[in-house]
Amino acid sequence: MSDESASYIGLDGRFYHHTVNHSLGEYVRDYFCHVNGLEGAWLHFKRQVFGIHHWISAKHLDRYLDEFPWRYNRRDAKEGDRVNALLAAADGKRITYPQLIG
Repeated sequence: MSDESASYIGLDGRFYHHTVNHSLGEYVRDYFCHVNGLEGAWLHFKRQVFGIHHWISAKHLDRYLDEFPWRYNRRDAKEGDRVNALLAAADGKRITYPQLIG
């Protein structure tokens, strides 16, 4: 699901792709095709970048993008539950500073 942005041209052959045309005032099609959820998720990601990280490097972009859905999927959880889930997921794994900057 996307809007009519030119950056999505060519997706039809590779993906099951539906669009809505915001410039014509269309925001939902056939009662299921809309991008509101995605736009809300991007808003949360931008807030995470500006509020927590302040900026992100291209080198570690994949790490930031991996962290985002984890946080987003637990956005309604209580803080203690989120910390417990993080500790359970870490399971003794760690990344050293040389690995991080290497």
